[in-house]
Amino acid sequence: MTGRPPEGRLAVQVAAATLVRLVANIGHRMVYPFLPAIARGLGVSISSASLLVTARSAVGLASPLFGPLSDRFGRRTMMASGLLALVGGAAVISLVPRYPAAFVGFLLLGLAKVVFDPSLQAFLGDRVPYHRRGFFVAITELSWAGAILIGAPAIGQIIERWGWRVPFGLLAGLAVAGLVVLLLVLPNDGRRPADAVAALSFGSAFRLVLGNRVAVAVLAVSFLVMAANEIVFIVYGTWMETGFGLSVGRLGLATTVIGVAELLGEIGVGGLADRVGKHRSVAIGLALTAASYVALPLVSTDLSSALVGLFLIFLCFEFAIVAIIPLATELVPAVRGTMMALNVAALSLGRALGASLGIALWSTGGLVWNGLAAGAATLLALGLLVAYVRE
Repeated sequence: MTGRPPEGRLAVQVAAATLVRLVANIGHRMVYPFLPAIARGLGVSISSASLLVTARSAVGLASPLFGPLSDRFGRRTMMASGLLALVGGAAVISLVPRYPAAFVGFLLLGLAKVVFDPSLQAFLGDRVPYHRRGFFVAITELSWAGAILIGAPAIGQIIERWGWRVPFGLLAGLAVAGLVVLLLVLPNDGRRPADAVAALSFGSAFRLVLGNRVAVAVLAVSFLVMAANEIVFIVYGTWMETGFGLSVGRLGLATTVIGVAELLGEIGVGGLADRVGKHRSVAIGLALTAASYVALPLVSTDLSSALVGLFLIFLCFEFAIVAIIPLATELVPAVRGTMMALNVAALSLGRALGASLGIALWSTGGLVWNGLAAGAATLLALGLLVAYVRE
């Protein structure tokens, strides 16, 4: 077991990791609103540019390959490796504005997330007592909402003044600074020859997770929750345009609503999950999320009610998905890195399936079918949680 530092030192370490993760998340989330500008800069169609995002997302499926490396060589080493991938990807996109180079750069940006995030979550599992883990996990997750609320407006101004390549150059520079901070602040928890975990093979690490029924159930819950959210999220822009006549510019209002809802959901986990229990928090979040999905197409009679519906969905969803993280960190403590990496892969698979289903359902019968399908998938996740998962 890794030694746990005093809470004051731990707070400094978590604050530093959160700021570094904010940089990584800005690099991830800034692409969506500014993809048209990136496409114009590369001289390609928007559909070709969207393939860059698809390729980046597909890297998430490789996450399990890096989990055992985190267990074997240490969390700080893998977080640093993720930041190096971020530096390389952002620098390539900034310096070589050609589509093939951008493709490589986006793959590296995707790699950065799937290496950094599970290692950070495993680090928190190692260092934070379980009864405080919900709070500290929620702190690091604030960087997800912050990437939209802080990063997107700043990136928009930079692109407007200096062009689409400059934010990627700045991102590379910030990632280098983050790497220095990480190496200075986080403890060196590298490979320990006497530690039995260091001797685990890839196969052994996977068997420990996949042979644990509770762990597999949590992976299934993560998969279903993310698939359900993507079923609605993939079509919300089209729904806003066709249903309420919103221009692309005014869609930024909906994005802000989602960002605020995510922020409040993360704060909610920080304040409640350790008090009421992680398992109960996830269950409450899933029940409310399922109800919000089903209600969205029924109550959205005008733009205001539609925005309220979206706010409630992402508030409840973010609360549930963030509360899963501290619960998952304690299921297979011997190979936390592998467990959290498999969780990232489950989320990626859910996102891919949900996107495909969401578009098909929208084409078939509109938002009502998307809401019903998302609600059903979330209720199935709730059933698995109640039946198979214990805290």
